[in-house]
Amino acid sequence: SVLSEIFERRENWLRSYNDDWNFYWASAQIVQTIFHPEKGCRLNDNQIVNHFPNFYELTRKDMMVRNIRRYMKELNRQAGKNGHNDELDDFLPVTYILPSDWSIFSEEAKSRNPGTLWILKPACGAQGK
Repeated sequence: SVLSEIFERRENWLRSYNDDWNFYWASAQIVQTIFHPEKGCRLNDNQIVNHFPNFYELTRKDMMVRNIRRYMKELNRQAGKNGHNDELDDFLPVTYILPSDWSIFSEEAKSRNPGTLWILKPACGAQGK
């Protein structure tokens, strides 16, 4: 790969074919396979990879919303609240994950001004392009 060639031209960088490495560049699928929890392979303190397992939990919009909601519920549970965390409610706008939230979204859309602007983003569509 181009990246490997650039690193090899630099002083103090060597390609390694064993476990003695500091930086591992691979596709997301390969990283997920190698570092899958069931395999038991873990990074040492001096090792980094260009992807981390389950990165899509943060990079996909729908998964990020699910994880923020789960985090908000856990914070409320720990604080003994039945309501919402006002700081996090301000951080995360009202969000619907379609099609599972379609009925809730439909009711909300009907109760709003007909001119209300809604932003629709695909869960895994543009990918930063």
